[in-house]
Amino acid sequence: MFVRKKATPQQPQSPELPVCGGDWPPAEVTRLRDELRERIGAGATEAEVDELLSTMPATPRNVAGMVHLFAGSITATLRATGALETYLANTTLPDEPNPTDYTSMVQNLERAIVQGVATKGEAFGWHLAQSLAAPREEPLDRAPAIGVDLVRYWLHGFVRAFRDLRS
Repeated sequence: MFVRKKATPQQPQSPELPVCGGDWPPAEVTRLRDELRERIGAGATEAEVDELLSTMPATPRNVAGMVHLFAGSITATLRATGALETYLANTTLPDEPNPTDYTSMVQNLERAIVQGVATKGEAFGWHLAQSLAAPREEPLDRAPAIGVDLVRYWLHGFVRAFRDLRS
């Protein structure tokens, strides 16, 4: 008799991203995401969230996994609360992004990833996360900073939202 185990959502393995010494197994990246969500729900500050996030080595695979997990979680939450259609209708990307305004770049990237996951599915979201985390120069064991900054942007938004709910 075969017993099927309940699947846990994890990012797929990525042959396109380099294998690095600091890579965590997908389950460990998922565990950190879950711990971050739990701590934010318990009232963590932005500094506490940053400290916990910094425990994860910023390797391309770890960053891609974290981006993918949060993009999926955010999209699922928007869908479950009935807010996804409103989010998609009220979220437009600029015709000409301003590459010198880093904050706007991160915000536009956030919208693009959530829109991509919402309209094209998880596989497309994983492709975007990989593209974002792929190293563009030496050293190959570090993802570009924008991937970590995107995760931090989401986390800080969650901290502010939970703080506002408690107020």
